[in-house]
Amino acid sequence: MNKYNFINVNQQKTSYNMKKIFYFIILFIASNSSFGQVLQKYSGPFGLENIVDQNAVATYSYIDDTANYKRVKNGLFSLVFKGTGAYSFLGNATATGNYKDNLKTGKWVIQLNYNNLNAGDFYVSGTKMLVCNYKNGELDGEFLYSSNLTTRTKIYDYKLRKYTFSKPSLPETKKIVASFDKGVLVGNYTYNFNDQAHKSIYSIVASLDSDSILKDKYIENGDGSEYIVEYKNGFRIRTIDKNLQTGDAKITVNEEFAEEDSKFSEFLKAKITTPDLEESSYNIRYFNGNGNGYDRLNEAINTNSDLFIFLNIGGDLTMERIKERGLLAFQTRTFSR
Repeated sequence: MNKYNFINVNQQKTSYNMKKIFYFIILFIASNSSFGQVLQKYSGPFGLENIVDQNAVATYSYIDDTANYKRVKNGLFSLVFKGTGAYSFLGNATATGNYKDNLKTGKWVIQLNYNNLNAGDFYVSGTKMLVCNYKNGELDGEFLYSSNLTTRTKIYDYKLRKYTFSKPSLPETKKIVASFDKGVLVGNYTYNFNDQAHKSIYSIVASLDSDSILKDKYIENGDGSEYIVEYKNGFRIRTIDKNLQTGDAKITVNEEFAEEDSKFSEFLKAKITTPDLEESSYNIRYFNGNGNGYDRLNEAINTNSDLFIFLNIGGDLTMERIKERGLLAFQTRTFSR
């Protein structure tokens, strides 16, 4: 090997060592810049919305966002609330799920255990449970709500000189099976209600398209009658009110359907070529007889809104999405006439 080759080899070694030092410096800088991003754990009191004088206990992992002075939840989150005093009716309320960058993700389970909840003239005991899935903070995937409740009255016993409870009623059960896509209700929807005490069974079966618009048939069944609404493009074609005891059926045809559906189709075609086309003040809610199935679906879901007592946990964008897309957006949809 001549001296020139030797010099070349030394130069290559020097260059290689310099690269190693350079990468080490970059790695050192990167590790120091992320020093404040270490995953930390919190376990302790957690204030709940609408509960003023007591806390739940929560456990979760988080990263400190030093720029915005916020905690960014990541990983498993669990919460337990045991009510006392005015909130003793919540014997044991729990919420468990996961976060990713402060947004709910994956499977979440919320359960409320009522212990003599004062509901006016009677008291409610039992369990409500919601099992649902999230993606990027929006309900996405299977949604299952169930409840099993009993009621009893409270009367004053003059002999004992104190209030006593009656025996619990037979169970009243509810179940909702649905699916969500990016925060809105889509696909098949079923709602079943069984009030054993009053021997009442009630159900809803519906189907919604990818824009959360009712399609085909919406069917209510209960108390000896069946109520059917036929839809196309979210518009009511006709309603059928059937008496399951006598076999009689009353059919009401929406005579304006063809005209209004045609106008809506023309509007959709125009939107393809002119995306910014302004819409008129026409409200589909009025045309559809105050919403019909839409109102009933909303009512069925909203009766379970107390399950979202834990919404202030954060990370749920569902309601924001519903305002832009889905049932609520459809009810207030407008288009050129």
